[in-house]
Amino acid sequence: MTAFWVIAGLMVLAGLVMVLPPLLWRSARQETTPEAANVAIYRERLAELEADLEEGSLDRAQYEEARRELEQGVLQDAGEARAGIAGSAARPSWAMSAVVAVALPVAAVALYLHLGAGERPEAAHRAADGGPSAEAMVRRLEARLQADPENSEGWRMLGRSYLALERFPEAVQALARARALAGDDAELLSQQAQALAMTRNGDLTGEPQRLLGRALELQPRHPEALWLAGYAAYQGGEHRKAIGYWETLLSQYSGGGDGEGAQLVRRHIEMAREQLAAQQAR
Repeated sequence: MTAFWVIAGLMVLAGLVMVLPPLLWRSARQETTPEAANVAIYRERLAELEADLEEGSLDRAQYEEARRELEQGVLQDAGEARAGIAGSAARPSWAMSAVVAVALPVAAVALYLHLGAGERPEAAHRAADGGPSAEAMVRRLEARLQADPENSEGWRMLGRSYLALERFPEAVQALARARALAGDDAELLSQQAQALAMTRNGDLTGEPQRLLGRALELQPRHPEALWLAGYAAYQGGEHRKAIGYWETLLSQYSGGGDGEGAQLVRRHIEMAREQLAAQQAR
């Protein structure tokens, strides 16, 4: 089972290399070493959690909670590494890369689990040899969905995987299919909004914003929907709305909101306040 987490970590690393650079406004000379180090730590910690689960040191609920915290930590660390790089005018566009970074470990783990236990040893050997990556696994999932087209969870996983691989139009279609089969939920709507925005150079206004509004109707405190809705409002010049979304998101951080993730949200709130003040001064 440890091999599974190694493969998942490799998929995350490959996805970060493919997805983050085009979304982040940075020069070609800027280092990515912190990101690679974070992914390596992520991979090692996942293996430890899996071992603890097998040994009985953790029950399933504890394991799932620890895994979610670990994934959130990857996002927060990546955000802090990039925060000092992005210029003041470019910072809001970082939001899209943050959400994509969150999706990567989720997509890797979900896709690999969905392919079945019998395929894991073979896949482990191939990946260790530099063989087929996430693309090969996506093709296998595509084939499975051809045989079982009513599998809503499969379409959801496929949409996430397309998103991680920058196959944004296909992600939109797969997530729409999942919605048609399973009905609307905040997570699906947020992911579809993100995918649709990425087909439009990161523009979340218009239809993506409508999808996010629907997500927040269903789940008013959904973190991803709040983050993206704030960014959509910011893009549209609705800075007061952006502040409201991000303040609602900030209120959900535990421990007084002193962590790196909370600080990142605060910085976006401050940017929106600065833009609002400038808007009102005209």
